[in-house]
Amino acid sequence: MSEIRSQATPARDLETQLRAALQTAARNEILRNPNSATPFRAQPKTNQDRIIQAYSAWVLPTILPIINQHIEETR
Repeated sequence: MSEIRSQATPARDLETQLRAALQTAARNEILRNPNSATPFRAQPKTNQDRIIQAYSAWVLPTILPIINQHIEETR
């Protein structure tokens, strides 16, 4: 895994970190709300992972350009 990480560009590494953070935040938010936690927990682990991955795939393209623009402006 370290070989793959060392070959990643800084932007790609940022995207990977953001994706992981979004997935963690989404899972925490779903589990925090009793109305969503119960049906979510009833799903098999693979379905839970798909739900979380779909969320990050939906949100990441929206926020990544904003973050990249901020990085460019601060250089």
